[in-house]
Amino acid sequence: MILRRAGPDEDWAALLALLQQSFAYMTPLMGYRPRVATMTPQDIADRAAAGTAWIAEADGALVACLFARPSRDIPDALFLHMLAVAEPARGQGLARRLMALAEAEACAQGIPQLTLDTGTALTDLCATYLRWGFHVTADDGETVTFVKSLAPTALEGDRI
Repeated sequence: MILRRAGPDEDWAALLALLQQSFAYMTPLMGYRPRVATMTPQDIADRAAAGTAWIAEADGALVACLFARPSRDIPDALFLHMLAVAEPARGQGLARRLMALAEAEACAQGIPQLTLDTGTALTDLCATYLRWGFHVTADDGETVTFVKSLAPTALEGDRI
């Protein structure tokens, strides 16, 4: 398994296909198609260029991804979006490993918290984010906003 940052020459069409396949199960739960269903490869490239995208590959195939950018709504937060894991790769801890990369990135940049949104109807995702240390900050009945405060490193926390 290779975890890496996406580069400018990625196969954006393959990454879009991964996202669309991974998010397809959401449509009947939410009652509408996820935004990624109507995106283009250029939209995905633009999202990556606006921040950071991490990719997991196995045997040369894309199996997971996570995008991040500075939050527009919450000061001093890194906004995480488009977390996807291909069906055959689920249950191997890839989402958690990608999340750890985002946490490390935020800490390296001095950003004290992570934030993300998901559909209220996606109860399994909501439960996962709660297990991962996020807490709900808003729920409008359609979208839930989560925030996770990041602990300072041991050196930052020591006041000896």
